[in-house]
Amino acid sequence: MKMALGDATTEEVDPAVAPDESFIVYSSRHPQQHDKNRLHIAFHQASGWSDPVDLGDIVNEQGSNIEARLGPDHRTLYFSTNTVSPALPALTHAEALKVLQEMQVWANDNENIWYVSLAPWLDEHRGY
Repeated sequence: MKMALGDATTEEVDPAVAPDESFIVYSSRHPQQHDKNRLHIAFHQASGWSDPVDLGDIVNEQGSNIEARLGPDHRTLYFSTNTVSPALPALTHAEALKVLQEMQVWANDNENIWYVSLAPWLDEHRGY
């Protein structure tokens, strides 16, 4: 059965549903706007699902975020992103080369696994 999340112009994928079905985290985007997938959370209410809440730029950053999964504590979200971490300025040329080498191995525009605590959203919206 199709769930009513987002609107007719969005594409919702990769749901991660809390075991008690109190909330869902998923990836959403507007295909016609050529935007990136952004993570959203919605809460189960008596009337169905709440309006989705975008997890914001701190979580979504510049990348495309997909494959939401809940950790065993049901308050940690693991997801895949192609966000590239910025390089920190190094003090010496040798340190700069080492940082660059590490970036080229890890942050190579492939998907990487990140995590974030959902506590701020869960505590604010549900007292979960």
